[in-house]
Amino acid sequence: MALDPTVFAGLLGGIGGLTRGVVGLLKAMSLRRRVLWVIMQLLWLWQLL
Repeated sequence: MALDPTVFAGLLGGIGGLTRGVVGLLKAMSLRRRVLWVIMQLLWLWQLL
């Protein structure tokens, strides 16, 4: 079965876009978790004062 090059390029682009979106989402979640951890540490240190 032959695949039209335009359709093939569109499929590859869609897969690449989805992959990039998932990686971006994971990075954002990781950064958010790190920011929340820093805030919690600062609040804990503030309680000690």
